[in-house]
Amino acid sequence: MPSGYTVDLYEGNDIEFSDFVMSCARGMGAFIHQRDEHIGNEPTRMLLDVSMEKRQIDSLQQEYDEFTALTLEEQEGLYEIYCEDTKRCYRESEGNRVAMRKRYADMLMKVLLWEVPEELKSLKEFMEKQLRDSIDFDTRFRQMSLATFAEWLHSKTDGVLKRIDYWEESILSEERRVREQNRYYELLMASLNS
Repeated sequence: MPSGYTVDLYEGNDIEFSDFVMSCARGMGAFIHQRDEHIGNEPTRMLLDVSMEKRQIDSLQQEYDEFTALTLEEQEGLYEIYCEDTKRCYRESEGNRVAMRKRYADMLMKVLLWEVPEELKSLKEFMEKQLRDSIDFDTRFRQMSLATFAEWLHSKTDGVLKRIDYWEESILSEERRVREQNRYYELLMASLNS
């Protein structure tokens, strides 16, 4: 039985060795950067694009610079806003959780009171399980978590620096990936031209 790679040969069509090589190489993940292009397009070297990562770094660096330029009193004022916002969000979330639990419980009561013939018992059991699982997961109580000033300050400084490090490492990783992909391309092209 032919595969997608050998179907032309199976059907008696002439294909060039280089086309067969490229088809198999693509099947093994080569030229993944061209995955949305027509299979007949010539393979190309991969271009490095780290513009998104650089924008992230620039934005985080600006955030860090602006925050560290604030006075302690200004930082404490921002911390108070964070505390108020966190408490407000928690109250809203708790209200939503209670309302959701009531909706689930009301539907569960209807399911439990529903009298069904034997042939529908598995449906009823399935419905009950869905509701109980949703009640257990979606409506469990969550304690409000409020960072101390020191923890919050740490997230605004060291936390931002760690995120900058993450994006810088992402750039290095992408550079390595492009280098490796292009090395593969060069080796493949050289082997076909020899």
